[in-house]
Amino acid sequence: MPFLELNRVSVSYSNTPVLRDINLYVERGEIVTLVGANGAGKSTLVKAISGLVRSQTGEILVNGEPIQRLPPSARLRLGIAHVPEGRQIFSGMTVMENLRLGAHASPADVIAERFEAVWRLFPVLKARQAELAGNFSGGQQQMLAIARGLMSGPRILLLDEPSLGVAPLLVNEIFKLIRTLRDRGITTILAEQNARQALAIADRAYVFENGKVALSGLSKDLLDSPEVASRYLGIGSGTAVSEMTSAKLAERLRTALSVVA
Repeated sequence: MPFLELNRVSVSYSNTPVLRDINLYVERGEIVTLVGANGAGKSTLVKAISGLVRSQTGEILVNGEPIQRLPPSARLRLGIAHVPEGRQIFSGMTVMENLRLGAHASPADVIAERFEAVWRLFPVLKARQAELAGNFSGGQQQMLAIARGLMSGPRILLLDEPSLGVAPLLVNEIFKLIRTLRDRGITTILAEQNARQALAIADRAYVFENGKVALSGLSKDLLDSPEVASRYLGIGSGTAVSEMTSAKLAERLRTALSVVA
C-alpha cells in the first residue's frame, strides 16, 4: 500500500478545470518530483494534498485512509506539512517566532527537541534566531520556510518551488538538504522550477501537461528519455538527454521547464 495515493483527483477554479483525473502515488521515504510547463497544475496538486484547495472528485489517501474531506489543520496534524511557493514567512517576526508558529499544532513536550533538530540543520538560523526574518536573503528565508515546516514534525513534506528567487550557491544547499531529509525518513513531494536538479535528486517523477500526468517513472529514466527530450526539452527525438553536455542540458531544461505552475 502506498504511503500517499491520489486516485482520479480533479480540481477546478471557478468551474475551470485545472487538474483532471490525477493518479499518483508516493512510497514512504521517497522524493517524488513534479515537473512541467507553467500552468500545468503542479502547485495546485500540492495545494490539493495539503487541503488549501478542495478536490472536486477522487480520493487522497494516507496509509489507505481518505483525507480529501479533512481541513488543512487536520491534515497538518496527520503529518502533512506544506512549504508554499514564495516562502510566505512573517517578515516582521523573528526567526524564533516564525518557527514557533510552525509548531503551533505540536505537543509542548516535543517542541524543544524539534528546535534542536532544526538548529543542527540550519546553524545560520540558530545564530540569528532573534533577528527579524525580513532582514534575511531570499535563500535564508527559504531555509526558514523549510525549517518552519519541519517544526510540525512532518511525515510528508510538500515543497513548492524551493529554489525560486534563491542564489545558485544556496540552491545547491537546499537540494542537499532535501536529500538529507529523505535520508532521515521524511517523504517529500517536490514541485520545482529547476527540473534538472529536481530530477537528479528525486526517486521518481511525474510530468504534468495541461492538468494531466503526461509521463511518469524513475527520475533517472526520464532524464535519459528521448520522449522527454523531444516533447519537453526541445531536443531532437533521436537524442537522449544523457548525450548532451551538462551545460547544454541545463540551458534546455531552464528554457523548457523554467516555471512551476
